[in-house]
Amino acid sequence: MLGDDGKWEGMWSRYWRGLTAPSGKRIGRIEEKVPGSARYFQAGFWDLLEDRPYLWQDFFDAIATLPPELFPHLRRESTFGRLTNSSESEALLKRAVDLVSDASDGIYGLTVILVLLREAELVRDESLYLRALKAWANASEESHTHPILVQFAESLFVLVAQPVERIVFADQAKNDCWQQYLAAYIDYWHQGNKPRPDEFDVLDCIRRFADFQVRSTEELKRLVSAKRFDNQTNDIAYPSWVLPARIRR
Repeated sequence: MLGDDGKWEGMWSRYWRGLTAPSGKRIGRIEEKVPGSARYFQAGFWDLLEDRPYLWQDFFDAIATLPPELFPHLRRESTFGRLTNSSESEALLKRAVDLVSDASDGIYGLTVILVLLREAELVRDESLYLRALKAWANASEESHTHPILVQFAESLFVLVAQPVERIVFADQAKNDCWQQYLAAYIDYWHQGNKPRPDEFDVLDCIRRFADFQVRSTEELKRLVSAKRFDNQTNDIAYPSWVLPARIRR
């Protein structure tokens, strides 16, 4: 069975480079040999990676790829108000990040985070957008413990997060908080010089951002300079108000 372009030559290389897609029959044959592999191809995750405007139908289609037992309350006919408050979205995003390391369902955790991130963009919910971006950045680290997702290039996660480098929030107070934090991060890690895209660790920058609160210069310095959490040594040096509850001392 051929790929969708009807060619045999270099087929697997072309799959890897995204030049063509395997046919439905080939996906079925691979699934028979390697049960569970089809979920990685069919997940709605792939359709939400691009930095472009999205429609509600895009979210419905992505959610439809989730197993029925996972995040059932996301399957709603209504659009606005899918998540009614910040604590609800925080809990859902935490669950999605935790799911990323699951050997069977990790890809679905990434899908849910992207759905919430793109939905936040559509409804211009700036707080949810930053929470979802932080979840995305944390998920990139969780993926390192997954047998399949560990193969995903870091650039894939960076692609989704990069717009935050040039973002301007509509809420002036939130924008001031973000710009103050970003300036402190660049001042510490790049000596105040605007970094080139390949020099700027956008995922690390997002992970360290706490919330939209005015902080002193000293607090910002502690935030951007703190040692990262080390899974091997359990060494935690982030201020406690930055860390997820599960890794606080």
